[in-house]
Amino acid sequence: MNKRSTIISLLLLVFLGTACKHEKSLQAYLVESSEKEGYMYGDLPVGLILNPKEDASEEVKATAKSIQKINAAFFKKTKNNEVAYQAEIATLKTIFTQKKYKTLGSVKTKGMHMKFYYTGDAAQIDEVITFGHSDKIGVGVARILGKNMNPASIMEMFGNIDINMNAIDLNQFKTIF
Repeated sequence: MNKRSTIISLLLLVFLGTACKHEKSLQAYLVESSEKEGYMYGDLPVGLILNPKEDASEEVKATAKSIQKINAAFFKKTKNNEVAYQAEIATLKTIFTQKKYKTLGSVKTKGMHMKFYYTGDAAQIDEVITFGHSDKIGVGVARILGKNMNPASIMEMFGNIDINMNAIDLNQFKTIF
């Protein structure tokens, strides 16, 4: 009987160990990036930078309030970090193959490759992500986090807000520019 319970316990342990997926999340990637050499990372203060215009509709104001956080991370490409640059692109591409990330679209222009993703459902988005890379500039990812954001409302909002550039500390991103 003891031998049988040991075998069942081992099989259960093996099953549980192989059933767990070890996929890296975008959140984990951003946290790790903030500690990597050569990476610039920042949380942008939404309430201070996204100010709906006075004549904006109530829907635009509600959409601006639904945005909770904006994160951005960027790795500048240099002549000496080609391997690290390619590794960062590969890591991000792997993250975005997860089922929870749905593609909004992509753009390729002047050597820049950008892809747009979202999580949630099409009517109520939880996050919007932009992932881009260029052999001349580097690789970066930015995400807007919120609750039940409506894609059409977000597009309308961006046309009806004033961005307070004074509230953004661009020193952390100055090497990009």
